[in-house]
Amino acid sequence: MSNLTLRLYGFGRLDFQRRTLFNDGTADSSTITWRSSRVTLRARHVHADEDRALNSRLEYDFREGTQARPRPRLRLAYAEAEISDGWALLAGQAYDVWYIYCPSLLTSIYPVNRRPQLRLTKTTEFEDNTLLTVRAAAVRNSCDNIDDAHSDANSKARRALFQGAIILERPWLTERAARIALAGSYGRECYEFQDERDADGLYDTGLVNSYGWVPLCEWFALSGAVYGGENLDTYFMGGAAQGVSGRRGETIKGVGGWAQGTYYHTRYWRFNAGYSFLHLQDHGLAAGERDQYECYSINTAYFLKSGLQLVLEGNYFFEERLGASCKEHAQLQCSIYYFF
Repeated sequence: MSNLTLRLYGFGRLDFQRRTLFNDGTADSSTITWRSSRVTLRARHVHADEDRALNSRLEYDFREGTQARPRPRLRLAYAEAEISDGWALLAGQAYDVWYIYCPSLLTSIYPVNRRPQLRLTKTTEFEDNTLLTVRAAAVRNSCDNIDDAHSDANSKARRALFQGAIILERPWLTERAARIALAGSYGRECYEFQDERDADGLYDTGLVNSYGWVPLCEWFALSGAVYGGENLDTYFMGGAAQGVSGRRGETIKGVGGWAQGTYYHTRYWRFNAGYSFLHLQDHGLAAGERDQYECYSINTAYFLKSGLQLVLEGNYFFEERLGASCKEHAQLQCSIYYFF
């Protein structure tokens, strides 16, 4: 007899944010918003012989519209068929294939996006509790006008990104499994400039990304990623990346990464400290465009009671633009989560 399980869950998130200490004279600002709240529906159907299963997920937040009038935004919508012997086939909108873990920080730079895709996964389990996962996907490149010049027109390119990832999980220093991954992405994007630099308007976009999460003991873990590539604004980094130079008609290359230490004080209370950066090559940028971005973060997350969590975070931002003075500011944020 087959088994169907449905689960509705998510969290309400209320953010209080104060941005201050601007060194360029910019006025301090404060915001209060609940737009990052999420609602998720998951379903799992296991076949009678238990060697096949179908998983599906539908998830929304409220980041569309304006802060005064937020609207629901689709985050994830996919179905994944688990076949025997560790094979799985996913279709729908999901994260890029290397997504297995993000910094436990409210603010960070990490190249990951959610896109429609067709993904094949093979997971192999070894005797020493080691898991080896290989993923390959054809991903729709549908991010329009995400660069500063608003010149992306990827829907017209009708070309997919091709992504792959190898993920290894195994116990190392503790009973909790450490995770390391190596991933990559390649494709072609369509850009529309007034004075077209390329005959077909197509430019390479590529990324190589390495990641690790290692628990050093029961109460402390290190994690981080290093990545590099060209035309990186495709991978969504909060507007920090650049795509194609309108001045030179060339893709802009860059390297970045993040590192984080997590101290698990108790089951309900942890501390995180992290750093993230992105450095872009200068010769493809126009005056005033960002070429370096850094963020230092520290936070604490505490469960006041079951289902109610308080997160306090402080950030220091450093931004450098070509031919302009450096910009710095600090940010204080308090977020209250109610999980259901």
